[in-house]
Amino acid sequence: MARPASDAARVAALLSAVRDGAAPAAADLPAVTWLRGQGPVDGLDVDAGLAAVAVALELGLTERIADAGTARDKIVRKAARAAAHRMRSTGQVVPEQRVATAWSLGREERTLPPPRALLGVPEDDGYVPFMLCSFGEEQACVSGGAAGPVQGFRDDEHGHTGRSQARRIMDDAQGDHRLREVDFHEAIVLLEATFDQAGGHRPSGWSHLLSHVDAKVLAAARELDPLRQLPHGLDVDALHAPAPLLEGPWAAPLQVSQEAVSEWLPVVLEVLGDPSYSDLALRRVRIDEIIDLATTAALDGPTRDTWGFGLNTLALLAHRAGDTEAAHAARATAVALAEGRPGQDIPWAREWISRQLSWMTDLAMRSMDRSGAQDESAEAEGEPAEG
Repeated sequence: MARPASDAARVAALLSAVRDGAAPAAADLPAVTWLRGQGPVDGLDVDAGLAAVAVALELGLTERIADAGTARDKIVRKAARAAAHRMRSTGQVVPEQRVATAWSLGREERTLPPPRALLGVPEDDGYVPFMLCSFGEEQACVSGGAAGPVQGFRDDEHGHTGRSQARRIMDDAQGDHRLREVDFHEAIVLLEATFDQAGGHRPSGWSHLLSHVDAKVLAAARELDPLRQLPHGLDVDALHAPAPLLEGPWAAPLQVSQEAVSEWLPVVLEVLGDPSYSDLALRRVRIDEIIDLATTAALDGPTRDTWGFGLNTLALLAHRAGDTEAAHAARATAVALAEGRPGQDIPWAREWISRQLSWMTDLAMRSMDRSGAQDESAEAEGEPAEG
């Protein structure tokens, strides 16, 4: 029976992902991870293994070819050895054998699973939930929390557990629709940049988490831009199409602070009770002005940076999920924040502030109506009966 050939389209996609930084398909993530120097070749199925060997040959990745030459699957092993022969015939030095993530214990062979990372849709303060896991020979390391450029991180937890339990923890966490799996190295780059912006401190156990990752591979990965597949200039059309950020799985609510409520709610109520604004069009204009002021004030200071990071992360998650509309809306909004555009000119922010002020105004008006009705009832009960 003939040995199956590698799939040309899959080889081209893997090559683009590894060499050019294109976003790989979900099914290709293990192969991309392996080509970048992480994870066992035996974690790939035969088709992925053949495609990965072809890409390693194309890119001259001698270490990867040597690693594939130790594969348990005979087909992948033969393809790797044929590739090694071709490399040596052109003068390249291919190690005879490389076993970096496997060892033997009696008759049992163990392999280290590749590290994993989950990032989440931003919480209502812009902070991004994260959960990362790396695997050592004896145990796994799990680290989680929420990241943002002001504090760096909060609610961080770090623990050690068995490898099977760590996999279950990560799989269970993915059941939360707001936590999604990303490339481990992309998560590291995003999170460490945020920690650095906040002063450089790392969550507890961070160095231990990374101790299971090859230092050279990690250093190379840190040079990658996780947002390289997203627009880098401001897409004005996407900025003004914030619908995916207002409803559904990518909703990212900008929360009004209690201080802002105390400042702006009385102003809205004053307009509603002012007879000079009895004309509805005139009242609408004045309330729009208040919403503009409130939105711009809401994005002053650290909130702007926090949400810039949160929306860039959301853009990456949506891009990985194939939701181009949400990815571009989030990225455009993050770019607008980075450029310093006032809040009133950022539709995502303005819509969330408008909704919350409207809701709180309605709540306050109903409370006032109930209070007034109770006062009238009390006065009526205190009046003397006629006749």
